[in-house]
Amino acid sequence: YRASGQTGGVNPYAAGAGQCFDCHETAAAGTLPWGYQSTFGASAPILGYRDRARFGPGPSGPTTRYAFRSSRAVAGGHLKASAPLASPPMGTIDGLCTPCHDPHGVSPTLGSKQAYAVPLLRGTWLTSPYKEDAPIAVVFENYPGNNPPTPNVYIDQNTFGPGNKVTEDADLFGGLCLRCHPKATLTDGQNHNQPWRSLDRVHEAVKGWGANTQHNYTCSKCHQPHASGLPRLMRTNALDHTHRGRVASGGKPLCQDPGTCARGSYPKGYGYRMQNCHPGTWPDNRWNNRTPW
Repeated sequence: YRASGQTGGVNPYAAGAGQCFDCHETAAAGTLPWGYQSTFGASAPILGYRDRARFGPGPSGPTTRYAFRSSRAVAGGHLKASAPLASPPMGTIDGLCTPCHDPHGVSPTLGSKQAYAVPLLRGTWLTSPYKEDAPIAVVFENYPGNNPPTPNVYIDQNTFGPGNKVTEDADLFGGLCLRCHPKATLTDGQNHNQPWRSLDRVHEAVKGWGANTQHNYTCSKCHQPHASGLPRLMRTNALDHTHRGRVASGGKPLCQDPGTCARGSYPKGYGYRMQNCHPGTWPDNRWNNRTPW
């Protein structure tokens, strides 16, 4: 085996994880006993859409769809957090894949939940049912001559239809997550009693975790499992107005008058409002404090 581990870098890993990478990311058997072509019949390395080879540095999958994200190198992952967590996890990864994956398969003890433990998971997980978020593409459009742009931000209403939401509960769509990050470490169970953008308030958007009339998210709506170009394994900061026009930086909100924009009343010929879905000091449109571009 070539599995020797990696002690440095953004996501250092142990030899045990190196063995997994050897088979999943080596094309053909030779000096190694397996390769993804001969073992899986695959034409490319066995990677998640958002993963880099061996969870290492460099741009990840979304770069191929949105070029303005190309400057985002991997910031951290499950093998090394981007910053210390406010609440230490209940378990450790130790540079391995096996704390989350079982190479022998999915346990029959999961019964009817087995489908949620694919691929080879030790608990349940639901891949995000939401399309990928992206900033508004247009830089400017006149009001009221043109129709306002449709933000590529996918929430419950434009994913499942008005009034609908994901059918699974947190124990099913995030059972694997909750083994190390239990609900009590993320939200206190009391609705709207913590500041906006706080850890508690953000996680009230998880389905069943708060009286949130707009969002009933899965863990995978906001987080990805392996590595990310954003802190805390976050998937997106598409609501950040600095990316309006799908630029790496420098995008600006078009509405410069806080009072006018907040009321939703736009004078004739005025630029269309910035996308400000969440309240806060103008023009702060962040929904958390962890995903600066």
